[in-house]
Amino acid sequence: MKDYLISSGNTTLDREEIIDFLSKIFGTRYTESRTVQETMFDAEPSISPANFIFARSTHGALVGLVRIVERDILVDGAVLTAGCISSVAVKPEWRGKGIATALMNKALETMTARGMDISAVYGRRAVDGFYTRFGYYGVGKYVDLEIISDTESDSSIITSLCKKEYMEACMNLYDETYRSLSGSVSRNRPLWEYLFLRLEKNIGGFRAYVCLEQQKAAGYFIVLNNRLIEISVTQNLYPSMPALLKKMNVESISIHPRHPFSIYCRTQMNTIQQERFALDGGYMASILNPGALLKKLGPVFAVRASVLRAFDNSIIVMNHKVNLSDGEVSAIAGTNDVAFRRPETAIQLFLGVIRPEDIVGIEWSGQKPWIPYLFPELHYHTSAWDEV
Repeated sequence: MKDYLISSGNTTLDREEIIDFLSKIFGTRYTESRTVQETMFDAEPSISPANFIFARSTHGALVGLVRIVERDILVDGAVLTAGCISSVAVKPEWRGKGIATALMNKALETMTARGMDISAVYGRRAVDGFYTRFGYYGVGKYVDLEIISDTESDSSIITSLCKKEYMEACMNLYDETYRSLSGSVSRNRPLWEYLFLRLEKNIGGFRAYVCLEQQKAAGYFIVLNNRLIEISVTQNLYPSMPALLKKMNVESISIHPRHPFSIYCRTQMNTIQQERFALDGGYMASILNPGALLKKLGPVFAVRASVLRAFDNSIIVMNHKVNLSDGEVSAIAGTNDVAFRRPETAIQLFLGVIRPEDIVGIEWSGQKPWIPYLFPELHYHTSAWDEV
């Protein structure tokens, strides 16, 4: 007989109970950890009773929890609803009883019932192997670009620490640059306010700078562990940025491969690029509702099909028919034109993480040889600033 109960859908949250519980489990110093958890509880936009799953002893004591973080993720113009898993926590003395598994199963059930398209998680090395049990698969490509060309000894760009007063400008700059980059998070104002509050409290080790022209923000960039992880600056600043980054001891550029600044660096300078890809650990994702996901991507497929002049066709994938003339999607019983020997790998195909031919175990319809071209590599990449 189990000596714990799993619950969700609570109407209220006990702030002190949750903050104290998480502060004791995460972080080596309680005071510092508590600052992180208080900031999260008070400002993270998706904090609500509906997004917590609890494990309690039969006496009512909190022994474990998992939190669902709601995010909208951009994929080739489509906006996907994602339920991200965060704060999977079980008291040390209660581990080994299957509580973490029960919490995850309940979270997946909850997110699926709410119609979310996909789920994502940032797996720490200490729990490698855990999330694959629930259908998660690696989608994280970590690209580090190092500039080896000589750069100017000085940069004329004026910079300042990026504070809340520049948030509005950063919001606009981010939207201009990142809305076309697959994997980017669609950030609303509450999310921006949360990110800036974390900066103010020095949570996460991020350094944020704003570039100024005539005392107005012409760009901003984020640095983590001597890596550039996010940037949006006007293109006239591109030639001066490498010297500025070098001056700030930035050792590598880790941004979306299709980011215009990444393209500039690769085409205008000598560079070395290293790519890391994690299948088990790091940034992982899974499909929650195939039909809902395909309905979001249907219009995208229709646009791609028009380029291939295959707009008078349809495809069947994951037991859904996609009409390529208008992107309409409907459930259907029949033979799939795209089949997966390992179902969890489907997430790589739909998000455009890597080239279709590099995904293990896909079987294509021989009667429609053009189907793989409906799934181009989009270099799916999410800024480390958005990791939950």
